[in-house]
Amino acid sequence: MSLLVAVFYVSAGLALLDDLEFNDYMAFFTILLAFYYLIGAVITSRSTWQDKRLHSFLVVICVGLATLSIMLQFERYFIITGWFLEALALMLLGIKTRIKNLYPLSVVVYFLALFVLPFMTFKFRPEAEVIFLNQAFITSLIGIIIAYTLVFLFKFKDKQALESEAGFNFKVMYLVFSVLANFLTLFAVSVEILAHYSGLIYELLDSNAAYSLIESKINEGRIILSLFWLLYAIGLLVVGFLKRYKGLRLGGILLLVFSIIKLFFWDLWNLGTSYRIVVSISLGVILIVVSFVYNKYKSRIKEMI
Repeated sequence: MSLLVAVFYVSAGLALLDDLEFNDYMAFFTILLAFYYLIGAVITSRSTWQDKRLHSFLVVICVGLATLSIMLQFERYFIITGWFLEALALMLLGIKTRIKNLYPLSVVVYFLALFVLPFMTFKFRPEAEVIFLNQAFITSLIGIIIAYTLVFLFKFKDKQALESEAGFNFKVMYLVFSVLANFLTLFAVSVEILAHYSGLIYELLDSNAAYSLIESKINEGRIILSLFWLLYAIGLLVVGFLKRYKGLRLGGILLLVFSIIKLFFWDLWNLGTSYRIVVSISLGVILIVVSFVYNKYKSRIKEMI
């Protein structure tokens, strides 16, 4: 019943502001409501068991309203950036105040931003924008930095005390956000490479360039993307072996195998003769180096694996 009342009150207030053409005040109204529920959450934080349940409900409503206010106040990438920052703020506040509800809410808000980001990127990321110096990549970069910050918090804080108090599995979240940080890095850079070469190809099409030149740019973009994945996989393997992180090693191996398969069975057969020679030699050199390193350090590698 309390949830229905809260939803009705917020909906009625926003509808009234819209009818009065006070759209600019919607976010401010939502923040005021969030502050109102925050006061209630603080009052009920140290009361009886029944009030504890009410406290949890008020915290959820407060965070939900704060998340909604960001969407009402900002547009496009600024919404996602606001949600990423909100997720970090909730986690820091939860660790500081030991309010257990804030931990999962922080994760939910981060996943919300992560879910919306690809749709926003593919819809609003123009190919003509400067590579790596555009809102799409900067937003992704903020998400990557916050993901690694959360990984740092999950690993170096007193997990045992936090888990016993909050019932929140920080070890699992450490693994989840480690994967998310690497996935988001791959996604962001891959989008930039694809968008950059798409822009070049559209320019060539508009200038009625020769088909051979357009095909050359298409092949170049494919190769650059595959090489980036290949180098990133090698980087994961190196860090995984040096730091003895089994998850990084496994992720690096999977990405390395996928990159080699893409490079050999897809990119190679769509290239011209000169590109095929260069790619084949490069791939051969990489595989020889990997084989040499494995044979030389076979015993150590087996111990680490």
